[in-house]
Amino acid sequence: MSAPDESDGDLAGGRIAQTPPLRWVLVSGRRWVVVLLASITVYLTLLGFAALSPVPLRGLMGETPTGPLFQAMIIAVVTGVTLVVTIGQLVLSQELGTAGTKHEHMEEALSYQESVEELIDPDVSSMESADFLRELIAAAGDRAADVDRAASDVRDDALRDRIEEYAAALERDAAAVADAIDDARSSTFRVVLAALHFDYNEQLHAARRLRRSADGDLPGRIDGGLDDLVETLSYVGSAREHVKTLYFQAELIRLARDVVYTGIPALLVSAGMVIYGAALPEFTGQPLGIDVIVWLVSAAVTVAVVPFLVLLAFILRIVTITQLTLAIGPIKLQETRQPDDG
Repeated sequence: MSAPDESDGDLAGGRIAQTPPLRWVLVSGRRWVVVLLASITVYLTLLGFAALSPVPLRGLMGETPTGPLFQAMIIAVVTGVTLVVTIGQLVLSQELGTAGTKHEHMEEALSYQESVEELIDPDVSSMESADFLRELIAAAGDRAADVDRAASDVRDDALRDRIEEYAAALERDAAAVADAIDDARSSTFRVVLAALHFDYNEQLHAARRLRRSADGDLPGRIDGGLDDLVETLSYVGSAREHVKTLYFQAELIRLARDVVYTGIPALLVSAGMVIYGAALPEFTGQPLGIDVIVWLVSAAVTVAVVPFLVLLAFILRIVTITQLTLAIGPIKLQETRQPDDG
């Protein structure tokens, strides 16, 4: 199965990192490209250590053989693979249950979907998570347009301007994010990334503040419109969390699979270095002016750490997206706006 297209990180860029390179490493870059670049960095770093060492590696082979190093690598790889497979099993365990439990979950899902349909559209909503989320965000934009049109009934000029400004901004954001989700529907990751740009937390908080500042002195049409808007935004939040959960489950399963795939060659190379490492001094030559032993040992160490690099690349993205979406509702942590501020 091919990896999803992960090249579009601009929508939520300002909320993910201050610099495009860091944003690419944390979130938007393809995970296997990140792993490849990290592996090349490890390999070149090891070659650099050899160039800076006052004693050549060949001279150290007798005092510090590679066997103990790769024995520790084997233990680390086995432990890491076991840990990641256990995480994958925990994710899969959430899909297990009795027929009664599954039926209850099905009833809850149908009840939620019917509530959404009553709010936004009498027709049956889409079964695709991307389309469902896009429909909700577009409905929030429609509710904002209704509020904007009803704002003319407000007698207070200052309050009317605030309502119109709020509704127009929300309508623009909803339209942009709905279009972005439609373009990103082929990848759950890109759907989640696009949805991050729609800050329903602040929109929900602002709508409630507008109602409170009016002190009950809003015309019935706009008061009802704000009620519908708040309810729609609450459904947007829960729908985004659902799509995010589906993405995390798929990503953790993919992580477990890829760590197992890379763990097998890492174990084989480490075992080979333990068994045949004593024969390394028999290799002679200096390609590009670097001892062949340095090339071989550096390559073996790099292959041995690839499972860890895979784990690091996936976990960095998962925890970054989690940090951006820690809160549900109008209350959230300040760190969710700029996670790289420390």
